[in-house]
Amino acid sequence: TMRLLIRESLEPLGYRILEAEDGRQGVEIMNREGADIILMDVQMPLMDGFEACRLIRARSEHAGVPILFITGLDDVESIEHAYRAGATDFITKPIDWLILRNRVRYMVRAGLAAEQVRRQEATLIEAQRIAQIGNWELDIVNNTLQWSAQTYRIFGREQDDTPLTLQDFIDAIHPDDRAFVEQTYRQSVKDRVPYRITHRLRLASGETRYVEEQCKTYYDPEGNPLRSIGTVQDISERVLAEKRIRTLSQALEQ
Repeated sequence: TMRLLIRESLEPLGYRILEAEDGRQGVEIMNREGADIILMDVQMPLMDGFEACRLIRARSEHAGVPILFITGLDDVESIEHAYRAGATDFITKPIDWLILRNRVRYMVRAGLAAEQVRRQEATLIEAQRIAQIGNWELDIVNNTLQWSAQTYRIFGREQDDTPLTLQDFIDAIHPDDRAFVEQTYRQSVKDRVPYRITHRLRLASGETRYVEEQCKTYYDPEGNPLRSIGTVQDISERVLAEKRIRTLSQALEQ
């Protein structure tokens, strides 16, 4: 009866409704058909909503799909259990149908927008990998540094949750270039002028890489530096190719 009432409420708005009689069937339909939003009861035959939600969230392609729990269990413990299982939001019975329609409309739009952002991020990551270019952002106030996945690869480091600082970046620079890069950055912040330089990195493995780095710093209304944003591109192959060309040219001249 509840599924019938929900269908009668949402179908006139243009939604295509897929129904499941129990949690196990709901998981199977989701894995086979997919959906832009899931409306799920807590108490269902064969598999309750909490377990069904965990199984759906376990698949990466469903990670961002909104899940709205419809439940008569309005105690705090059940609500917290639902969120831990991966619920996006919940609505209690008896259902206010106007609230349900608006909640579904909002969650579908938000879910689709979030999915578009995830796709754009994935495209950016792949583009950076192909171009061998990464980006970074330094919070000057808190001295915290954020690297993109490609920046970690360029610096020869495994991506993890270890906090990074400006010193971590400086320590990765080749010892012969370290003073030059640090002075260039600090002078750029002082003069409020972006910079673009080429320097070397010394990886933990001992390998030397050439990179082209660009940076721009942003300030608050009083002129205090807030954050620096930059890119770093691995140009080792280009630099080595240019060196080989120069060597061949010298040999030809001789």
